[in-house]
Amino acid sequence: MTAQDMVDILALRLEDPDKKQFTDSFKLSALDDAQILVATLSNTDFLTEIQHIDASESVSSSKVLLTALAYDVLNGIMGIINIRNSANGYYAHRLGLKDLKKMENSFMVSSATNPMYFPFAKAIYPYPTTIAALDVHYIKIPNPLRHAFTMVADDPASTTTFIGDASQGLSLLADAYNGAVIYNIATGNYHVVTDYTVTTRTFTVSPVRSGATTWSSADTFYFVTGDYELINLSAVTCELNSALHETVVAFAEVECWKSVNKLDRASTALASAIGMLQDINGQYIAPE
Repeated sequence: MTAQDMVDILALRLEDPDKKQFTDSFKLSALDDAQILVATLSNTDFLTEIQHIDASESVSSSKVLLTALAYDVLNGIMGIINIRNSANGYYAHRLGLKDLKKMENSFMVSSATNPMYFPFAKAIYPYPTTIAALDVHYIKIPNPLRHAFTMVADDPASTTTFIGDASQGLSLLADAYNGAVIYNIATGNYHVVTDYTVTTRTFTVSPVRSGATTWSSADTFYFVTGDYELINLSAVTCELNSALHETVVAFAEVECWKSVNKLDRASTALASAIGMLQDINGQYIAPE
């Protein structure tokens, strides 16, 4: 289901096809919140589309920070699925803080082929401490329901300007995005577009790219303000499994009804959303 489909279906459920009570921007925000909630409440085996592996994450100061991973982790440290020693591929046993005392017993010592780790304060601490790098398997926060676009070149080697990919639905109007706020998925930074040159699809932004370094091919952006965020929603698909899309719309409906204090409608929508989620989670069969 595309983001545009979700917005349209939500409008019908809210009996507001003419957008007199709920703007598309508000509905889109509600859908973003809902997909994170659905991902949080779903069995992790149903979230394969947002499972990710960061290979060879360097261990620094005896730990790997969650902020060093490529994506934000869903549910914080609880979103970690597995850890393995990058050097030999051996998977690590997860320890609780109470288990650390047991490791002082020589019979329970860790090793490169029997690695262990414990999570603490948004970081992963591997044992033995000689492990240099980890492969981290985790569940990432689903991408916002926004049309993302990539750059095709810097202009030239600049920290303030880049050229967008013309094939990705960018506007053909001069200065169309002036004043828009964009988010760089690669760096996690926000920028304000101060100028948009339509002939070359060149964006001039402020502040400069993170660390005052030039743009890279990994930089991907989406709009986060005003009607800009509604651009090309028909090209955006909810990242979760399609079986969960209806549930996302249902939870978004709950948020919308609550915003206008129609608690009876919100309660009915919530019961429906929970019922759908329970039906899906109920299909899970644990491996033996």
